[in-house]
Amino acid sequence: MTQARAIHAAGGKVAVIFGPERAGLENDDIARADAIITVPVNPDFPSLNLAQSVLLCAYEWRRQTTEVVDIRMEFARSDFASAIEVEKLADHYEEKLDEIGYFFPETKAAGMKLVLRNLWGRLPLTRADVQLFHGILRQMQRWRDRP
Repeated sequence: MTQARAIHAAGGKVAVIFGPERAGLENDDIARADAIITVPVNPDFPSLNLAQSVLLCAYEWRRQTTEVVDIRMEFARSDFASAIEVEKLADHYEEKLDEIGYFFPETKAAGMKLVLRNLWGRLPLTRADVQLFHGILRQMQRWRDRP
């Protein structure tokens, strides 16, 4: 796509063609091409279907021609939560779930807690998200403890 971008920037025309998913392009089509796009895929899984190939080429074209911001936080209206904030959230949930007997049977509790901690760690939580989850749990506790 770097080469395609250079051709396009110089006023040239660029076309990316795809053949049928089952057989690919005909040899005559390949012989007319100015360049062949190759993708360094995992050798254990060497093929891409047609939709994946089109998506990958479109994505790379956009990356080469447009400034793309990796992460946009303006929708979140908050910064990412720190590791300690996520840890405190995990502690809070673990404590409350322990109180209601969620981690049953006892022999599986450690594994269940680890799975839950891994879940929290994988989520790209913002500070606002963490506050929301704490608030949900507090409200559930209040509802449970009501007269």
